Order: sequence, then C-alpha cells, then structure tokens
Amino acid sequence: MAKMQKDQPGIEKTAWFRQEYLAEWIVDTDKLLYKFSDNNLIDKLPLDKDQYTYILGMDLGYNDATTFCVGAYSQNDPTLYIVYSYGKSQMLLDNIVTEIDKIKKLFPIAFYIIDSASKHVVEDLRYRTRIPFQAATKTDKLQTIHMLNNDLQTSRIKIFPSNFELIDQLRSLLIDDSNPQDPREVPSQKNDFADSFLYTWRKSMHYLSRPIELKPKLTANEMADQLFEKARSKFNNRDKDPTKIFFE
Repeated sequence: MAKMQKDQPGIEKTAWFRQEYLAEWIVDTDKLLYKFSDNNLIDKLPLDKDQYTYILGMDLGYNDATTFCVGAYSQNDPTLYIVYSYGKSQMLLDNIVTEIDKIKKLFPIAFYIIDSASKHVVEDLRYRTRIPFQAATKTDKLQTIHMLNNDLQTSRIKIFPSNFELIDQLRSLLIDDSNPQDPREVPSQKNDFADSFLYTWRKSMHYLSRPIELKPKLTANEMADQLFEKARSKFNNRDKDPTKIFFE
C-alpha cells in the first residue's frame, strides 16, 4: 500500500482505494462521469517535445462532430498529456483528411486510433492517407472510464486549457446510476470529444514510464554563470592539488 501511495500520489483519495484498502464503505454521490478537476490542467509539456510519443484518437460522426484528440506520453514521465483536440460536425472525407494532415505537421503521430463503426469511411481514409489506422477498443466503456478516472484523480492526466470543448464535456457528462446494477451514460449527451479522449488514453502506455528528476532549463546567461562559477572554483582550488593542471 505504501508503495502505491508513493508511486501514485493522491491515490488514497480515490473511491476504489478507500474501499479496497482502507475498508471504507464508499457511496460516491458525484454524478459526473469523468472526475476531471482544475488539478488536471497544465500549460506546457515538462520535457522537450521530441521526448514524447504522440497518439491521435478519432471519433467519427456527421451530425455529431468528428473529433480528434492528440495525447503525448514519455518513457521518463508517467503522465498522459492532452496537447490538442478539435471537432466539427458535417465533416466530409476531404475535410477529415485535411485535418489529419494538419495534425501530422504539428505532431509526429506514432499511433492513429479510430472509431471503426463506419467501416467504409475508415477504409477510404486508409486508402487516401496510407495511414495504418487501428480500431478503437470500445468494450467495457464504463469500466474503462472508471480506470481513467483514477489517472485523473492522481494527476496522471494533464490537459492543455486550450482544449476547452473537451474540458467542457469532461465537466458536464453525467452517469445514470438509477439502476446500480446497470449504470449507464445519460443518453442524448454530446460525448464526441470525450470519446476521442478515451480512445487516446486507452492506447497510451504512460503507466509503463519511470519518472526522472526534471532539472529546470537554464537560460544562456544562467549557463554562462554556471560555467564561470565552475571555472572560478577550479582556479581557487588550484594549489590544493599541484598535480592537476588548471587549463585542460
């Protein structure tokens, strides 16, 4: 238990941990489907952009929006970052291809995950783009969201504030638990952004990452000061070991 709390700070606040490990009887009265909070917001990636693996999750629609969600994870940071999302209704195939091309220019996408309900659309996209789309796993959706919520509550998911439509859905989607044996999403809610986010999270492997100590990036002046201090220290200590040459 102590190792879990050390590896996942804040996990002791989650409902499943309190019930399974602290033997508390938990009745979660929060009707929100996703346990998103302001703690899940972040302004920028903590590592260089090229240290991340990027995933594009897509939820296809027509009257409902077709949505795109880009997530980033690193082998040195056990957090999934949502760096980009976009959605629009009545998108034609050409519009979808154009948006994918735009995203490819912004991020080096490694995995493309797509809702394969419209199989002919997916096949047309494969033919036009030559991209090896992977079908999104859609089974056990509520159980999957339950696991995702643990990442939200332990801050293992961070979202750029610019993803305001996704954030709006995460703040508003409700669960109908009137039948405790068969909880469901409240029907008629728009969940297109949330679904592409879910596909992205499901593919991410941030949970395999091992954190490293993140050292702040130095400015040019700070680097110069650091080199000067190192040289001065070496000069001041030159007489302590006459076998060492100062100018190497």
